[in-house]
Amino acid sequence: MAARAADLLSARPRGFDGAMWRLLTGGIKAILAITALVVAAQWATRPAPGSRAVAAVPDPAVTGTVSSRAKPSPLDQRALQRLIREGR
Repeated sequence: MAARAADLLSARPRGFDGAMWRLLTGGIKAILAITALVVAAQWATRPAPGSRAVAAVPDPAVTGTVSSRAKPSPLDQRALQRLIREGR
């Protein structure tokens, strides 16, 4: 069974010469290596659960501290009303 799996992995599709096949498999290996490095870096920089860094950031959903947008000035409202009236 192991020999059959190795044969399937080493088999090249028709039309692929040696250089093109090496380029394709090399590119796939490079993408996998970069992905592994990025995931490892994310895990390395992730704060530990229960640490002070995590506890220092308040959760907006729990504390209700979500900042609201600034209200538009009254001039903007008047201009909008004038545009609505002119459109009728």
